[in-house]
Amino acid sequence: MLKKEQIQSICKIFDEYSDGFSISTNCNDGVSREFSNLDDLFSFENSQSKRIKKLSFQTGYSHSENPKKCYRCELTFSSNEPSFGSIEMDISGEERTIIEIRSRFYEVLEGTKAWYSFLARINLPVLYSTCLTGLSLFSWLSTLTTKNQAFHLAVSTFVLWILVALCTIAALIFVGLGISKLQKRFFPIGDFAFGQGYNRYKLNEKIRWGVIVASFLTLAISIAIAFLIR
Repeated sequence: MLKKEQIQSICKIFDEYSDGFSISTNCNDGVSREFSNLDDLFSFENSQSKRIKKLSFQTGYSHSENPKKCYRCELTFSSNEPSFGSIEMDISGEERTIIEIRSRFYEVLEGTKAWYSFLARINLPVLYSTCLTGLSLFSWLSTLTTKNQAFHLAVSTFVLWILVALCTIAALIFVGLGISKLQKRFFPIGDFAFGQGYNRYKLNEKIRWGVIVASFLTLAISIAIAFLIR
């Protein structure tokens, strides 16, 4: 989760180790936009229709004789993409300078990880489908297995079981797609929290804690109490 303060810290590092840099974005409307400075970037509304999907900071290639200056540096962040987990960083320069820049960047990047990052990286639809399929299979097998009794399925019963299985699979797919959309909406792997993006971040944070986490805790407590009073 890249916030305004962290972007400012990143730009300070670029100012210190380069002779100038550019800022570019790829947005949800398919348009690539370039900004000459931070004020222009932060004045961008970052609305839902033009939401920033990729943000890049890049220096030009420099032959500065100052060993503290890098020859070239590029840092790219992406949102809601599988590649977000590996923030792209490309630095050219003196070895000591590269090590210093990386260390400075990592200090800033440590603060970009959201508290729910482990949930964002789990494939919740697959986990959900696997668990429910396993439970359904176990429940079905337990009904078929009777002690010291042979179980015979009539043709009509067999057809009914097939229909039930197909409906169950369809329901699992439908719910799995819903969970996938909810995960991307409320547990994004990465996002840019400035402009209208900050308002979306604050709203999602309230929903995460006030609705999703609270509902999960309520369910967990109810299950625990049910087991304790059995």
